[in-house]
Amino acid sequence: MRNNDVINLDPEEIIEHLIHKLSECNTLVALLNKKSELNSTDLRKLRNDLMFTRTKARNLAKTLDNMKKPVNAFRLSS
Repeated sequence: MRNNDVINLDPEEIIEHLIHKLSECNTLVALLNKKSELNSTDLRKLRNDLMFTRTKARNLAKTLDNMKKPVNAFRLSS
């Protein structure tokens, strides 16, 4: 997907796209760890960072979803 295509997406679609790309990156790093002689400690740290970022993106999606829910007017009047 090109940058111009991403600009036209809704915030929910952008977050979904981000989570998907982070998952792909995580898979690629795992394969790289198996098939290369790169430092496994660095690759493990990279995978952990990707997983942490993916979790943050999922939390962002939940926050965005919660923002769409209607506000309970009875709770605010108390």
